[in-house]
Amino acid sequence: MSDQARRGVLAGFAIVGIATTVPRVAAAQGAGREPASLAKLVADRKLAPLASRLPARPMVV
Repeated sequence: MSDQARRGVLAGFAIVGIATTVPRVAAAQGAGREPASLAKLVADRKLAPLASRLPARPMVV
């Protein structure tokens, strides 16, 4: 297999890896679940609920 063909195959694998990872990351970030480490603070009212801490339209950089 030539170097150019090998690079094409590796690039294809990279694209497939990115295409299958990005939707899962976006779904996890968009779930809006309170982290377990902060749940007690929210229950004790020492920290505002997640919905009130997040902006309505977050800035994406």
